[in-house]
Amino acid sequence: MRAEEVWNGVLVYGPQSEIERLIKLCHLWTNQVPTDKAVADFGELMMPGSSWSCEYFTWNGVTHGPHKPGEFSFCFDSDGGAPEEIFKRLAEEFPTLEFRCSSIGSQDEFMAEGTFHGASGRQGFTYQRVPADYWGRGSEPEEEDTDVN
Repeated sequence: MRAEEVWNGVLVYGPQSEIERLIKLCHLWTNQVPTDKAVADFGELMMPGSSWSCEYFTWNGVTHGPHKPGEFSFCFDSDGGAPEEIFKRLAEEFPTLEFRCSSIGSQDEFMAEGTFHGASGRQGFTYQRVPADYWGRGSEPEEEDTDVN
């Protein structure tokens, strides 16, 4: 499934030393303010020596925090579809880390969830339609102002 823009969220679990290696290798940001700069470079991971060698361009990265040891979370936007290729390669490079990922097309073209873990062999996204009430979940309807005065 494809979308012009895809919003991605990632939770990472595993040894802190491997999380630190992930942050360094992929040039992941540690700021908590979104930026329009191309901040995550998965290119080196996809084809050593080449920048932006996979089909996904990423931007608008932000991390959540503070993080507990052994945990890291971040979000980024990408073009195309759910960036499955990126996470398969991450699982190969970091077999002791587990990546729990979610993606949603910016125009509700699709939503996807997946777990990528090299050691267990789990990898892949499950796609589904975006439920009609997805964006309204958890919010109470606004009360109408019935005061006529």
